[in-house]
Amino acid sequence: MMKNNTFSDYLDDDLRTPIPNKYQNKTKSLSCDLENIKIILEILKLFKTNHSRKLNISKLRQKLNISRLEMDKYLDLIITFQDLFSSIFSKHHLQIKEINNIVYLITKKKNPKKDERVDIKPKEVCIKKVDISSLNDIIYSFRNVRRGKGFDIYNINSELVKEVKRLRVQYPVLFYQNGNNLVYPSEIGLTLGDKIISYYKCNREIKNLIIKNLQFKIK
Repeated sequence: MMKNNTFSDYLDDDLRTPIPNKYQNKTKSLSCDLENIKIILEILKLFKTNHSRKLNISKLRQKLNISRLEMDKYLDLIITFQDLFSSIFSKHHLQIKEINNIVYLITKKKNPKKDERVDIKPKEVCIKKVDISSLNDIIYSFRNVRRGKGFDIYNINSELVKEVKRLRVQYPVLFYQNGNNLVYPSEIGLTLGDKIISYYKCNREIKNLIIKNLQFKIK
């Protein structure tokens, strides 16, 4: 349970935003898991005004009084939802609708005029050289060794799978997860990986790579 703290205590700046009373104490209507997820989501909302912030997961985990494994499951769930809404539901809204006294979750297509945004300048994604090297190994293994089989990040039996789990959290746009707890390189991840492999083959230095509306800056 979190008491006498602000959501922003877990970010890397000194912004202070009080935690609403509804999060100060657990209620009978919400399970502990749901409350913890809602707290994490409230903290993530603070990234709206500054995307360079960093969320201190270790500090948050201690305050929530949960194990590292439980924290990983929360993060995996949030990343899975992010993947879902950036791919399958990228052009649709989810709505709750009651029909004949039965509640349904339905989709409604977004209005292109209101919801489609054209980015003139590609969004920048900074990625470390060591992570570029790891991604190269992951894509090579995915294509040539695993033959398209996903990585089970809940059964870490190699350093490569460990790297998949780490990079998925750090660069979620490069991976997606299916319903069987297997993680796969996304379309952008595969394209970036293929470009890296081609650069390595030609012994060329990688500085900046543009894929769709993303500019990957190697640092």
